[in-house]
Amino acid sequence: MEILKLSLFIDILLFLVPLLRADINRTGCNRTVEAGDVLANPLLTGYNKGRPYNCWFLVKPRANSAPKDVALVIVLKFQRFQWGQLINATTCIGGNLKIYDGPTALHDSGNPGFYCGEIERSRLFISENNMVKLHFFAESYDDRYQFAVYTRQEQQQQLVERYGHHPPLYPHRRGQPMTPGSLSCDREFTDCRLQTCFVQSPNFPGVYPRNRRCLYHVSTRQPFIKLFTEDGEFNVDGQRCDNYIMCPLRPIGEEICPHDFIRVYDGNSESAVVIGTFCGIGRFPFSIVGTGTDLLLEFVSSTAGPLLNTGFHFNVDSWPGNVGSVFNQHMVQQPTEKSTNDSKHNPVCSYVLTSASLEGSGDSEGLFLSPMHWYLPNTVCTYLITGKPEQIVRVYFPTFRISKPDAPIKQPTGDCSESLTIYDGNTANPARIIKTFCDTFSKPLERKDFLSTGNSMFIRFHSRIGSYSGSSINFWAHYDFFNNSQPEGLKTADSDCDVVYEPATRTSGQWISPFNTLLFKRSADSSDLKCRYTFQGNRRSSSRVMLTLQSVNLKSVAYPCADRLIFRDLKNDLTILDVSANRLKATGNYTSTRGKGYLCQLQFQMGNMSTPSRILSSTPSLLAALHIDALRSTSLYFKSSSPVFSGRYDFIHPLYICGSPRPNVTVDGVINLPQYFEDGDVVSPLICAWDFVIQRENKKVAGNETAAMMLNVEVSGLLNLTRVQKMSQCGDPNGNFVEVTVPGNEMPLLLLCSKPERHNDFYKGIRLREGFDDLDIMKETHYQPDVNYDYIKSSGFSTSLPLFHSKLPHHKAVIIVKLNNLKTSYGVRISWSAVH
Repeated sequence: MEILKLSLFIDILLFLVPLLRADINRTGCNRTVEAGDVLANPLLTGYNKGRPYNCWFLVKPRANSAPKDVALVIVLKFQRFQWGQLINATTCIGGNLKIYDGPTALHDSGNPGFYCGEIERSRLFISENNMVKLHFFAESYDDRYQFAVYTRQEQQQQLVERYGHHPPLYPHRRGQPMTPGSLSCDREFTDCRLQTCFVQSPNFPGVYPRNRRCLYHVSTRQPFIKLFTEDGEFNVDGQRCDNYIMCPLRPIGEEICPHDFIRVYDGNSESAVVIGTFCGIGRFPFSIVGTGTDLLLEFVSSTAGPLLNTGFHFNVDSWPGNVGSVFNQHMVQQPTEKSTNDSKHNPVCSYVLTSASLEGSGDSEGLFLSPMHWYLPNTVCTYLITGKPEQIVRVYFPTFRISKPDAPIKQPTGDCSESLTIYDGNTANPARIIKTFCDTFSKPLERKDFLSTGNSMFIRFHSRIGSYSGSSINFWAHYDFFNNSQPEGLKTADSDCDVVYEPATRTSGQWISPFNTLLFKRSADSSDLKCRYTFQGNRRSSSRVMLTLQSVNLKSVAYPCADRLIFRDLKNDLTILDVSANRLKATGNYTSTRGKGYLCQLQFQMGNMSTPSRILSSTPSLLAALHIDALRSTSLYFKSSSPVFSGRYDFIHPLYICGSPRPNVTVDGVINLPQYFEDGDVVSPLICAWDFVIQRENKKVAGNETAAMMLNVEVSGLLNLTRVQKMSQCGDPNGNFVEVTVPGNEMPLLLLCSKPERHNDFYKGIRLREGFDDLDIMKETHYQPDVNYDYIKSSGFSTSLPLFHSKLPHHKAVIIVKLNNLKTSYGVRISWSAVH
């Protein structure tokens, strides 16, 4: 029995020996397997040890495991992998693994590259298609070669790390092939917005394949295109082995990337400027912001490498929002300063901003930003803001942040690695610095106005360290322009808006509130704005001052504005003082001053039109004071397109021509104009104004009231005047006129003015009567003019005007005569009969 058993054992052994001697390639490999199977290296025996190992496995989804319209991927989990040896990080010796992904698995095409080395932790390879082929090769199989691979299948929509949430809504989230039908990994991404474009290494989030070169063209609608990672994980050639002692981790950087890397171009082609070349492992610490709407990414993996590195996943957006169009709205690009790095050119970030382009846009303020994109070390960005010759520049920062540089290209050393300097002028003149901000110690100033003294301001940003994603001095800056031209008159030193007007400088001109509305920009704790206007004439050449207010746009605060110079608003008003300039106290207290009126709108309204208000002084001096309450000054007047008030001033009534401004009405009298003229004199035009003051009788007049005085006005026909009701009906508002008016009445008693201008040379050269005693007229005894002038006989105008006490609210009538040319023999005769 024992002999029979021994014989049977020998027969079985003789049968198995040939099988054990068979090639191990034909034992359990070179076969198709279904997802879910486990692949492992064969047991080491005396027959396969030292022999070549060449084995492949084609992994497909399980039959009928998912609907046909559901896309599947194959997940390979390498639980154990030790295969061959990686030499010089470029070559696999002794053995390697090739992984074919997709159709290439059927015919071993595509040059997939080689994996070798070992892992100490499990690694995933996730296919892009629904089949994967693994091809293991060993020159001499022994116990140094081991693998254990767990396979499974997953639906694409369940692979959130790769395809995101709701992948059917974003079918092109991972881009589209640049060449349709090609097996290339090149991808095109268009119109990228947040969460719509996933720029990933092949086979992400698994280990990326070897021997690949992939191009990714990424674009957005608006600059500045921004490339960033949400979780920060990045692993491109971060390790060449899994032993942390023998093979330390490579930190993320761009100094040396000899094998696997990703390169970013600032444009849509490889001829664009290279922003940087990156490799390493860790959290990608910054965003990359391009200067336009396009970036090109190039990913390269070496022919041979470890089964370790998982690649990258970038999101794409534009930063911030659609600010690119705003950034360039009013800017003109200028040549940039060159970097010291000759291998790269700085992005464009130097601009000129002008008031003309801002006005053309229709905006009241312009906007410019700190560099929001990448820039090289030693980059300089400039903003030259230029207005019209009469303008000044204002810049303020609604948003201003200063932080530590978080994405430097070059590590900072020392203070002020990035700075922003504001200059008063059009160049970077160190003597004209308004303010400098540094990234290490300066405090940002929001809402503070920085003003130029001229029409230009120059702002210079300088970075010694560069940045991948914009400046550490982050700001949104607004700029605008203000008319800083000086109204007529002499501005008082050390005052905001005080002006002195003198006839020696100019006898007439424009009188207007400050052009620069920045004066009205005041905080609640600021002092009120007070502007004083001093009109200082002299008795001989200008014994009176006449102000004509054409518009008043004061906003009442306390109660509705008075219309008769009676009530004061107590907040915003224009005060008129008929006093000598020397009497105005330095405190501005007008309460003890007589002859005072407060004005917050024009005196009379006629329909929808305001008639000009005229103020006549009784002395050679007149004072006006504008008072604006600080509490509401900014909201009511800052940047107002209408002046607070506008009008004109005239130094009038030279005594040596017009005589006394207050004739004696108790006796009959006469005034002839012109009374005196000398060829060398400069008085032209001539304006005279007389106050005919009639004292009111205490007793009541019984029955019908009789005239208190009779005025007679005769005008030479050579003046070519016509009678109208109001000044707006005159053909030439600046021409000759004769006006008789009663203060307090809306309509003048008499208004004669020039007809539309006609050219007539007939009157040229007509002179005053010869033989006039010029020197005698200069004596003070002749201030009351006499009849010493012969009129040329011609048809003219003559009328008599009775004056009644009841019709004179202020007990007086005023006659104003304006003659533009005294070199012609025409005149006006005014006479009156004494009061009875």
